[in-house]
Amino acid sequence: MNNHGKRYTIVEKTQVLTFLLLNHLTRDIHNWIGVLPRQSLRILQKAKERGYNLEESKKVLYTYIEDRVRSSRLKEISSEAEQRVIKSITSDRNTRE
Repeated sequence: MNNHGKRYTIVEKTQVLTFLLLNHLTRDIHNWIGVLPRQSLRILQKAKERGYNLEESKKVLYTYIEDRVRSSRLKEISSEAEQRVIKSITSDRNTRE
């Protein structure tokens, strides 16, 4: 598995943007909540790319800080087949005991 570094939570990203809005230094943000200074600037850059504009509004919207959708392994069983298996397991007397 590739290590792509730490993934920060939505709360941490929101705090970073709020602290930057209040003109705190990135090294102070690192000391307070543990987000690296370079990552703080990266979070701000991504938020701006997604429409965050301090002159328009001070609100931090979820769309500015949400994680990107990551592809995952496809499900190998259809929902109908899954329901049949569940029904079979729950209706069989031997598996309930």
